[in-house]
This record gives sequence, C-alpha cells and structure tokens, in this order.
Amino acid sequence: MKMQNLKKRVYETWKNLSVFNGAVVQAENFKAEVRQIGDLRYKRTWEAAYCQFSARNMMDSCLDAFTLITIRFNPSWWEPELRYLLPRCLDEFLALPEGIDAIKQGLEQLLGDYTTTQEKESAHEFFEMARQQSRGFGGDAAQLAQLLQAN
Repeated sequence: MKMQNLKKRVYETWKNLSVFNGAVVQAENFKAEVRQIGDLRYKRTWEAAYCQFSARNMMDSCLDAFTLITIRFNPSWWEPELRYLLPRCLDEFLALPEGIDAIKQGLEQLLGDYTTTQEKESAHEFFEMARQQSRGFGGDAAQLAQLLQAN
C-alpha cells in the first residue's frame, strides 16, 4: 500500500475510534497522536498507528467476542492491501489489558455446543494466523499459543 493511502486509512481508523467513543474529532490532534508512535516520515510509523488504532477499535466496538474470531481477525474479512498488517494488529490487541480475555471468550464461544460447523470453519484462517504469530513470542502471545494448543 502506498504511503498516501496508508495515511488516509490511519486517519479514518483514528476518526472512527474517536467517534465510536463519543469524542469530538479534532483533526489537529491526529498527527500529534501518530507522532507519539514514531516519526511521521516513516511508513512503519503509519503501519504501527494503523494497528494500534485498529486494535483499540476492535476492543471498544466488541459486542460479541465470537465475532473477533470469525470476522475481525479473520484474514478473509480484511482488504488485501491491509492484510499484511493483521498479525501486528493481533499483537496490539493482545497488548490491551482485556485482549487475551476477549480472544479466550471468543474461542470458548466458537468451540461451544451452539456453534455451527460453518462458523467453526470460518475461523480456520484465524487459527492458522494466530498459531504462526504466537511462535517464539512470550507474554500474551504465549498464552494465546496455549489456548490454541488446547483447541
């Protein structure tokens, strides 16, 4: 994804986060928040900002942990040009205080008795991405790896 398009996506994600949380969107604060993440000249800063804002959006708008697995962290749901950021968004989500608990709850719901085979199959890509992502990491990612091994 080109830098200009990425910047637009980061702004949209930041704006959505603000609106969802009932804040007045003040565009002049946008670059200041991204600047806290890193140097605005680098693509990696904008990618990190996208992942941080996306993870917070996912947590704040999560009405059902089940959808975290079947939709929000399902690679098929993501636009192809942003899909490469999904593992980093998962890392950011797991870094949130409630992140691992929300994923655990989603897995419990997904693997429960009331879930259809089709719903379980829709989560296959999440399982594969999460297994790959959790290899070699400590902390919350290690907890995720244990959850995945158990399932």
